[in-house]
Amino acid sequence: MIEAPRAARQAGQWRVASYNLRALQDDVSATVRVMRAIDPDVVLLQEIPRVPFSARAMHDFAQQCGLTWPGRTRRVSGVSMLVHSRLQASAAQDRALPVEFLGNPRTYTVARLADEFGHHAAAVAIHLPLIAAQRRDHVAQILAELTRDPLTRDLPWIIGGDINEDQTAPAWQMLAAHAELVTPLKPSFPAHNPHRTIDAIFATQDVSVSGEAEIDLDPADVTAATDHVPVWVDVQVPSRQP
Repeated sequence: MIEAPRAARQAGQWRVASYNLRALQDDVSATVRVMRAIDPDVVLLQEIPRVPFSARAMHDFAQQCGLTWPGRTRRVSGVSMLVHSRLQASAAQDRALPVEFLGNPRTYTVARLADEFGHHAAAVAIHLPLIAAQRRDHVAQILAELTRDPLTRDLPWIIGGDINEDQTAPAWQMLAAHAELVTPLKPSFPAHNPHRTIDAIFATQDVSVSGEAEIDLDPADVTAATDHVPVWVDVQVPSRQP
């Protein structure tokens, strides 16, 4: 794998990625190599392990990636994020979303992020369900809560994850009506033969795209790591007081 050279980071320039880990059930070493090649400032995660003692596995995984894990605040949360020391994460929360009786628990994770230059944004990791009506309901709830919550309402948002549908479907379009798609429309699932574009990152209009870094990921690592291909983008976050 060839790592993309990282230019000196300018004020407010963040690399944001999203990655479904499939509970770290596959080749973790390959996943680490993929993450280190991308060299993100923040990674929005889906399907982190939820079995007993999995917190230790997540802390170890983050350390191997050169990142830190803020931790989960709900025991059943399957979404989370990893953050580089270039950013500071605070007020991380895992918030419950409604599911059917005995359905798979769903949450989304939100945190305030800041860099040393005084640039701030709210990062939001999501993993929408397989049921279409639930996807719409979950997006509506997430957007409503982000809009009214003092934690996030006065900050730019960067929101992304495993959408479980493409740009033609209602939940995706609801997200796109509130925030701009900032990752390219590229197939991301399944990793061994990508043909579905279901992973994406969106950002509010005050966050601009500064480019998608060209990173030569080893195809063998991508397919061994998990069943999704990661997505990433370089963004410019505005200067704003918290």
